Amino acid sequence: IEQTASLVQPLPPQLEGIHAFPAGAQAGTFLHEIMEWAGADGFDVFARDLSMPETRAIRSAQLLTFCEQRHYQDHHPVLLSWLEAFLHTPMRVSPTEDARALRFAELPLDQYQIEMEFWLALAQLDQQRLDAIVSGSEFPDQPRPALVPRQMEGMLKGFVDLLLEHEGRYYVLDYKSNRLGVNADAYTFTAMRDAVLHHRYDVQYALYTLALHRLLSARLGDDYDYETHVGGAIYVFMR
Repeated sequence: IEQTASLVQPLPPQLEGIHAFPAGAQAGTFLHEIMEWAGADGFDVFARDLSMPETRAIRSAQLLTFCEQRHYQDHHPVLLSWLEAFLHTPMRVSPTEDARALRFAELPLDQYQIEMEFWLALAQLDQQRLDAIVSGSEFPDQPRPALVPRQMEGMLKGFVDLLLEHEGRYYVLDYKSNRLGVNADAYTFTAMRDAVLHHRYDVQYALYTLALHRLLSARLGDDYDYETHVGGAIYVFMR
């Protein structure tokens, strides 16, 4: 008797919360814009507004309008809950065990700058040499795609999502909206590291840190010390 096996395809996992929010460049830009909006008056002020019924209703209505303008109104409740949780999530950015965790909800307006513009003068920069330097210092021995060989010169213009000060040290922070999986369990250190290397964010944050170094050197003068004042780069996977 010939038997035919029935191949039943398993149902895809159900996405919930922020993981159900669309992926892609347009959705990522929208999440960035939400963070710019939340930080406009001070992240601490925004978080405090969400903690009180009257002001929470105002912020919720503002977010709904924002969502409607981008046709994301169906995601409004999820985005409001996500944003509140995001602001209060502790981030351990210092290797010192007794250091205070960084929380957006505790950042006043005078402690950060949104979308910091920078210019870097490039005098015949060899991208292959840059690639070798970054690959040898950032997660060495880990695979990543090579940069396309080409010469760069002139001025490089860029924007850092957030420049912030925390416990006397300065950091460049970049938001990443990449969807790495169906839930928070997918966002392991290894998965985030691999995403950083695959997209060559390692080169990006090296240039951001160089821009921060030059800025602090110019602003602080003889008082500037890299090891004392530069905290490094923080890449926040928003989902």
